[in-house]
Amino acid sequence: MTKPIKQQDRPLTTIERVDLAVARAVELDDKRQPGRSVKAFAGLGDQPPMQLLSAGIVVGALVTHNPRLRQAGLRMLCAHGLSTVAKGLVKNVVDRTRPNATLEGRGYALEPGQSKEKDLRSMPSGHSAGTIAAAGAAMLDYPGAAPVIAAGALSICAAQLPSKNHFLSDVVAGAAIGAASAALACSLIPAAPDGTGVPGS
Repeated sequence: MTKPIKQQDRPLTTIERVDLAVARAVELDDKRQPGRSVKAFAGLGDQPPMQLLSAGIVVGALVTHNPRLRQAGLRMLCAHGLSTVAKGLVKNVVDRTRPNATLEGRGYALEPGQSKEKDLRSMPSGHSAGTIAAAGAAMLDYPGAAPVIAAGALSICAAQLPSKNHFLSDVVAGAAIGAASAALACSLIPAAPDGTGVPGS
């Protein structure tokens, strides 16, 4: 039996109405191949894949003796870690149903709360926060690749919508957290003036 989700009593805000309209307009059936493919792509923004990517870059840089790449990987790990902490702080004080639950008719809520239930931890999007954080951190050392990095990161963020992982405002909030985390990581681990990403190298 499908477990019901709590229903809020207050009227929806304009942002919430837009969120619900977008969710209904772009949702994909995850029982069909297009929906499964988009959901798998959206999952690339989850914590384990992003952590593995960042750590893999550091390992690859050490093996190839590439200090610029090493610096980028370390900054990505830092930015991703900061975004994980920040999004967790918000999730722990806000209850919001995920689109999949709402679209299945299990109610809707966005209110203060401390639920640990996955279907009530949609705000903000951790996938978007971590992806934007890591991408922003990498761009400092590889500005020439910024358009490609940004396109990839934004594609993962956008995929959260049809995969019904998050509402639009969840993604926007997560991306903002990610951008702030990347900025902080860049200030903590700055690129060198010579562009190598490693002071004095």
